[in-house]
Amino acid sequence: MGWLQRVTRSKKEAALVAAVFVLAGAWLLFLSSGGGAHQGPIAEPQRVDLDFDIATLDGEVRSVAELAAGKPVILHYWGTWCPPCRAEMPEIQAFANEGAFDGELLLVAVNDSPGAVRRFAEDKGYDLPFSVLASLPGDEALTTRYFPTTLVISPESEVVYRREGAMSWDDGEFRAALAKLPEAAQ
Repeated sequence: MGWLQRVTRSKKEAALVAAVFVLAGAWLLFLSSGGGAHQGPIAEPQRVDLDFDIATLDGEVRSVAELAAGKPVILHYWGTWCPPCRAEMPEIQAFANEGAFDGELLLVAVNDSPGAVRRFAEDKGYDLPFSVLASLPGDEALTTRYFPTTLVISPESEVVYRREGAMSWDDGEFRAALAKLPEAAQ
C-alpha cells in the first residue's frame, strides 16, 4: 500500500473515531440534561419504600428509612464524575446555607468512593451532607438513569417532585414543592 493510500485511510479512520466521540459526548450530554425525563412536580404523588442504605464519608452505614422517618427528604443523586452534578454544587451549598429546609438533605454519590467524594468536597470547600450508596434502592421509583437527579419526598414517603438532569436550586417549581411539605414531625 502506498503512502497516499495509508494517509487517506488514516484520515478516514480519524474522522470515524472523531464522529464516535462526538456522538458519545452528545449522548452523555442528553442523559445528564435529563433529556426525555420527568421534570418537576408529580401530579399523583407516589408512595415509595425507602428501605436502602447510604454510607457517610466516614464509613457509617445509615438507613434512609430511619433518616427519613416523619421528615421531608431531598434525595439528590450525583457523582464527582458528572460535570452537570459538579456545576450544581455551588447552588446546593447556597441552598443548604439558607437553613430553610426542615428535613433531611441527602446528597448521595453514585459510582464514587467515599475518598473521591471527600477529596472533591475538600478541594472545592463544600460543607454538605455527602454520602455514597451502600445498598441499592429496591423501589424502582427511587432509581434513575440520569445524573443529577433530585427527588423531594414527603414525610409520608411520597415522591412529590422529581427532576432528572441539572436544575437551579432556586427554581420556582422546586421551591413550591418544598413549600407545600409539612414540617418535620418532632
